[in-house]
Amino acid sequence: MKAVILAAGRGSRLGDLTLDRPKPFIDVHGTPLILNALTQLKKSGITEVVIVIGYMADYFRKNIGESHEGLKVTYVENTIWESTNNSYSLLLARGAVGADEPMLIMEADIFFNRHFLEAHKMADEKSYWFCSGTHFTGSQVFVEADNRISRIEIIRSDEKLAALKKERTLCKSAGIVKTTGDKTNLIFSELEKFCSVPENVNYYYDVFFNTVIHMLDIYANEMPQTCWYEIDTQEDREEAERIIILD
Repeated sequence: MKAVILAAGRGSRLGDLTLDRPKPFIDVHGTPLILNALTQLKKSGITEVVIVIGYMADYFRKNIGESHEGLKVTYVENTIWESTNNSYSLLLARGAVGADEPMLIMEADIFFNRHFLEAHKMADEKSYWFCSGTHFTGSQVFVEADNRISRIEIIRSDEKLAALKKERTLCKSAGIVKTTGDKTNLIFSELEKFCSVPENVNYYYDVFFNTVIHMLDIYANEMPQTCWYEIDTQEDREEAERIIILD
């Protein structure tokens, strides 16, 4: 299985912290997000990682190089990162992933511990969307009775999220998706069509996946918030250090 890390954006909400480094090099518990991700991916059995870079691209090459703790690292550069979003960055990774190769797609601003990528979930033949049942706005996955995901929606309103949670089972996306090899070609083929519409290159990949979720049989893999946290602001960074259990 190959991991694809989407790391092209700047992370402007972190303010001055990203003036001299890309967002994935912000540290939590003393470890940069990207280096923690690579270490945890290696522990989970991943042998090769594709990092899609953009903002301060050379910073990645200089500070990671072509391997990390024996994990092979390949780079794909999104040269128009300022005018595109991670759906387009994911499409750029197509040439670095085999047509029938399983993938672990992840955003680069997630800090997670060793329990997050459960070995049995990584090894089995199902596709999983990593998520949490906590009440946070943002990308939500709608979970059916059989644990399949039927819809993905980005919800910014606390009121709307609370109302939906009374009627449906929703989980907050953790920004990590494992897909099986038999769906890889389908995902990239549909993503190419999606990104051929000019305005779609500005969308998060969650929006794309919602258009094809009925084709993919992706199951929810709900994890406790003590395993992971998404870092968008300095407050997120502080909260992650407070709640994530490292052991």
